[in-house]
Amino acid sequence: MGSESTEQREKGFTDTLSKEFPRITLLTESEYAGTTSDQAQQTSQSLVTRYRGQFDGVFCPNETSTVGMMRALEEAGLLAGRH
Repeated sequence: MGSESTEQREKGFTDTLSKEFPRITLLTESEYAGTTSDQAQQTSQSLVTRYRGQFDGVFCPNETSTVGMMRALEEAGLLAGRH
């Protein structure tokens, strides 16, 4: 939030989904990871808990959100092939 490049990346992603893949449903469009990977992990853990079993993929627009989400998914045992 507040980063022009991240906001444009997200807009491109959501615009493409609505045009090219209209059957894909976004479970949330209002969650922001935060400015650190630790904040992103906390946000991600909440999302994984709330939507567990309801999602097939995750969009992370930058490194911070990706690191946080990967940690949350790993802790939840949702990364295929990871032990």
